[in-house]
Amino acid sequence: MINNQKSSKKYSCPMHPEVVSNEPGKCPKCGGMNLVPMDEIEKEKQRGKHKGGCC
Repeated sequence: MINNQKSSKKYSCPMHPEVVSNEPGKCPKCGGMNLVPMDEIEKEKQRGKHKGGCC
């Protein structure tokens, strides 16, 4: 069975968590970081590998 509904996945910049998009791309604030799925960022936080922000 194929699900034709649009995904509700959200993407965010690891350095600028306030930047949220409905599709992947580049961060409009820093222009270089790729937007990553927010669920991946949350998984990294739980593992202690992601601190958020740039510093």
